[in-house]
Amino acid sequence: MTEQPGPNFLRLFPLQSVVLFPGMELPLVVFEPRYVQLTNECAEAGEPFGVLLLRDGREVGDDEANPHDVGTTAHIRSMNPLGQGRFSVAAVGGRRFRVRSLSHDRPYLSADVEYLEDDAPEDIGAPLVANVKEGAAKFIKTMLALRGGYVREVPLPDDGVVLS
Repeated sequence: MTEQPGPNFLRLFPLQSVVLFPGMELPLVVFEPRYVQLTNECAEAGEPFGVLLLRDGREVGDDEANPHDVGTTAHIRSMNPLGQGRFSVAAVGGRRFRVRSLSHDRPYLSADVEYLEDDAPEDIGAPLVANVKEGAAKFIKTMLALRGGYVREVPLPDDGVVLS
């Protein structure tokens, strides 16, 4: 039986190769029935879902997937049908959280979570932000090149806290 969710209840969408950060855009194509249900429930309730990096397992068809304990909420901005039961979902990262207890009583994972507060940012100088942006852009371009990809520009935020 599915129990009533409490105030720290969060539906979970574990991903194999994505770490979501606050303020980060998250485009998804949702097709697995349990995640279609999850995103529909979140959209109808106006509630976020939680994104966690998988520690073990796969994101599709793996009921034994094991996610990490810390993740970020994702707020749905738009959801559009693509046909054949698939949806395009545009979401954005919100608050960081830590899983207190996982639940397997729904078709998808859910959890009781505690929300994590960010430390107050210190003054981050513009030269440091510029250096970090340059290094991050080089790293991303190199990783893409190793996989046969290319990108001319890497859009990165100017805000040092968001960039971190």
